[in-house]
This record gives sequence, structure tokens and C-alpha cells, in this order.
Amino acid sequence: MPLTLPSHASLLTGLLPPRHGLRANGLGQLKPGVTTLATVLKARGYRTAAVVASVVLDRAHGLDRGFDVYDDNQRVGDRAAFDYAERGASQIASAVQAALGKLDAPFFLWVHLYDPHRPWVAPSRFAGGGYEAEIAFADEALETVRRAAETRAGGRLLVAVAGDHGESLGAQGEDQHGYTIHRGVMRVPLVLAGGSIPRGRTVARTVALVDLAPTLADLAGTRFPEATDGVSLRPSWEGRASPASSELWQETLHPLFDAGWAPLRGLLTDRWNFVDAPRPRLYDRAKDPNDTTNVAAAHPAEVNALKRRVAQRMAALGDVAEPVPPLPAAGGDDPERLARLASLGYLAAPPAPKRGARLDPADGLPGFRAMERADVLTSQGKAKDAVALLTPYAQKDDSNPRLHHALAKALAADSRSQAALREIDAAIALAPREEFLRHTRAAILLAQGDVAKGKAELEGILAANPRSVDAALDLAKLALERKDFDEGRRVLEAAHAAGARDPEQLALLGTLAQMRGDGAAASSWFEQALALRPDLPQALLETGRAALRQGQVDLAVTRFSSCTEGPRAFECRMELARAYLTGKGDAVQARRALESAQAAARDDRQREEALRRLQSLP
Repeated sequence: MPLTLPSHASLLTGLLPPRHGLRANGLGQLKPGVTTLATVLKARGYRTAAVVASVVLDRAHGLDRGFDVYDDNQRVGDRAAFDYAERGASQIASAVQAALGKLDAPFFLWVHLYDPHRPWVAPSRFAGGGYEAEIAFADEALETVRRAAETRAGGRLLVAVAGDHGESLGAQGEDQHGYTIHRGVMRVPLVLAGGSIPRGRTVARTVALVDLAPTLADLAGTRFPEATDGVSLRPSWEGRASPASSELWQETLHPLFDAGWAPLRGLLTDRWNFVDAPRPRLYDRAKDPNDTTNVAAAHPAEVNALKRRVAQRMAALGDVAEPVPPLPAAGGDDPERLARLASLGYLAAPPAPKRGARLDPADGLPGFRAMERADVLTSQGKAKDAVALLTPYAQKDDSNPRLHHALAKALAADSRSQAALREIDAAIALAPREEFLRHTRAAILLAQGDVAKGKAELEGILAANPRSVDAALDLAKLALERKDFDEGRRVLEAAHAAGARDPEQLALLGTLAQMRGDGAAASSWFEQALALRPDLPQALLETGRAALRQGQVDLAVTRFSSCTEGPRAFECRMELARAYLTGKGDAVQARRALESAQAAARDDRQREEALRRLQSLP
């Protein structure tokens, strides 16, 4: 499947998506009782750790099963760095170093790199930018990770490198991935190295990601306690006959869950790539390895036979034509929570299409490109043009929650809040379990001044996903605007207890602790914030002040010196002067800091304060 969460679930369990239960990003949990590779290896005495780069692999979905350490903290660094839903490759390399420190051999370490993945934001030192630059960025981090792991393993390291999916890059009308199952998104690298694996050998036959977990278990001298959908690939390089299937399953329910389009399933055989769609697709693998020419019309008998085979495989897997999207994966199935979700409409299943069959994804993809263009127009202050662009697509594809959502945002930007609410409500009726839709609804309500309804929507998001940092922050800020500091703290601490970790959340908790005079708690919250974002100005300022109060002058100077640029520059420079003068008795450095504070002053009051301090220097 060309989606991160289901594909990794198959990679770690050896099971196809209908069997492990994860069919989409952001929804559902690994079925109870499903064994993971980490579980198998842990039973063999391995220490197990995972470091993942995307919020899509949050532990709420169950992939942490069997791991001693599962580092899924995405709220690291500046929001602008990696769209705030991922960690860049260099951040992952650093996190791996920390995870390895907790591992003794033998160990199993899963490292997930999200690069190359949109948005393409590799560091500028990688020439050219874009997709290729992110590949180079990931490659650099991979080598750092490999070297560190090899050192920790004492030179006895077995490495498996695999892709979870590819990127369409415009093929078949798709810019990214998830809505098609052509070779561009389904063909991924698989490299094994180390141990008894022969160097430099290429195995040309097609295999599947479900084969990787049983292969690694085999190499560790064990096997899964129950049958998997994959097989060990060890015979492939040992010259023995392999039991691997010549008919591979493929699917994507993303068109159904995300856009209300027809889901896609298919089979990959030695000769054919078959996609069972409203308009079936058939590609001749030998003549057309990149799936550029659909030859279904020329081979009706093969198409009919493969359609029947897909139906047989579905029945064997316990799959149904249109599964209901699972609940957001957080909070368990507590009856009180489920009752709350039902009252908010989260348990409703998406309705059937209003008329006729579901749209073929190939016919819906032009609307997605229109959405991307509309986002650009809105960012340029051309919301009316965005509305005009999107309206005909939304009318034609009226079962698509994404289009209604995009139109709602454009209408809200055009100050047409009532029309925006109608569109976002239409989107939620089609996809009641999508958190991002409800967050947009809350934003529209708050923008039009309906605080009570906006607050209720945010509370609903947290009922469905107690770890939703954005909803918790928005709710806390609403409480602080009302001067209800206890309520703001309660919301943030509840999210923290549920596992949410975010530098802004932690810094705000630090500020609230300060306001009630709890200096120790404030310092703790601010230190936690700095662990996630070492350049957070407010946390640097406040932990510097705490260090100075405790006589840790050098630490205070370091913290103040780290925030002398940006939004708290004046305060940090003023405190730096105080640290030099009162802590070190260095009037020269204090004078320099005060002069720089005067230059950084934002208004006359600050300039006068800096001047008074300068004049009082010995």
C-alpha cells in the first residue's frame, strides 16, 4: 500500500493490511494479538528501539508493540523547519545516537527516515533543492546512523534498508502518493547487508515488504509464532527454491477514506500489474515496466480472470468492498469516551455516494491539483480567485471531503464565514472521523466570534485524540484570554499526561507555573521545552534566570547568549548584562550587553530602561 502507516505495519508484521488492520494514515490501531518483529526479537533476548520521523507513525496506532524504546516525538524544533509533522533526517540521526545509548547487543533498531517527502526542505548545502536534495539529505543521515549502530554492535551488524512507498512525481496525474498503485509508488528498494548475506548479489525476482519481517526473524534464528503473509527470502541468495508467491497483493483505500472515491485493489503477477478500478488497468510488466500504457481493453479475458482472483483474495483476507474508516487511534474504547464521541458525531460512518458509482481516482486527481493552486492563491491574498477555481470541482465531485474543506478555507479567507461553515459541515458529514476537518471548523467558528461552539469543537477533538497538541494549545489559549489560568493549565497537563509533547505547550506550562509562584515546576517545564527545541527564546530566558538565582552563572550566560536574537532579544541581552555584572563582576561585558540591548529595544520604554542601566554602571 502506498501509505506510510499501513506499509510499515506490513513491514513489521509480515501481514497484509486487511489482516493487521491498518488501512489508512491517521486512523486505527494494530489488531490485538498481532505479533511484530520487535515482539519476536525481544523474546529472543534482543533490546528493541524505534526512532520514527513522522507523526503518521505515532505510537497510538500500535506499532510500538514489542519496543523497549519508541521515540515518536515529532514536536521538535522550529515549526517552519519540517512542516512540524516530521523530523528531518539530521534530527533523526541525532535521536538515534540517544537511542543507541540505551541498547546493548544484541539489539533490534528500527530507524524511519521521512525524507524524501513533501514538503521538500533539505538544508541548502544540498545543491539543487527539492526531491533530489532530500534523497541526499536522507542518504547522509543513513550513513551516520549505520556507522553509529555498527559501533554499538561491535561490528556485527545486519542492515535492512527498505522503502515504504514511492512518489508519483506527476505520473498518472498524481503528484505525491496514495491515490494510485502504479509502479512509481509501489516499486521500492530492498537491500540486505551483513552477516552471511553475500556481497554484491542482485536477486531479480519481485518480492514484497511482507517478506522482510520473516526474513529478519529467520536470520536471527527464530520465526513468527503464527503464519504471516510473507516468507523468508533467505533461499533467494542461498540458491535454494523459494516458496515466495508469484502473485502479490496491492491496495489503497486512501481514495475512499480521504476523497470518497473508489478504493483500488490489485495483483502483481509475473507478467501483469492489474488494478481493479472502475476503469480497470492492466500493464504488461515485461514491455511496460513503468505502467505507462493501459492494455486492459486488448486483454478482456485476463482482466476478468484477475478481477475474479482479486475477489477471491479479498474473501480469503476477510476484506469487504468498502470498509468503514476506523476511529482515530487514541484513547482506547472506554465507554464514556465512546459515548462522548457518538454525541459529537465521530462514530458516524461516511454516507454512500449521493448518486451512481464512486469516482475513479484518475478522474478525481485534477481536482487535487486545483486545491494546491487554490492554496497558493489564498496565500497571495486572492481568496476570491481560489473560490472561483474550486467551486466547479466541488460541485462535480460532491462526495469529496477534501474539496469541501479546501473551499471552506478559501471562503473563510474571503470573509464568507457562513458559506465556509456550510462547506466544512459538508466535509465532516462525509468524513466524520478526520481531525483536520474539525480543527478547520473550530477555526472558522472562532474567527466569526462564536467562542462557545469553537471551544466545543476543540473539546471534541481532544475527546477523540487526547494527544492533539494543536487542539490543546488552542483551548488553553482561549482559557488564558478569559484569565482562567487553572483551566488553561488543566488542558495542557491533560494533553501532557496523554503523551503530547510540544515545546510551545511545555513553555506555556512553565509560564503558568511561574504565575502561581512554583519556580521548581516552571524550571522543569522550561527544561523539557528546551530538550525539544533548544533555541526556544522564552525557555532560554527563564531557565537562564533560574540558573542565575541558583548561582550557576556560566549556565545563565550560555542561556542568555543563545536568545540574543529574535522576539526576546531585548530581555535576553538585559539579563546577560545582569549575569556579567552581578555574577562575574565584569562591567565591560555588561556594558556591551546593555548597549546591544539598547539597539534591540522595541520601544522608547525599553530604550530608556537600557539607558538607565548603562548610566548606573560603575
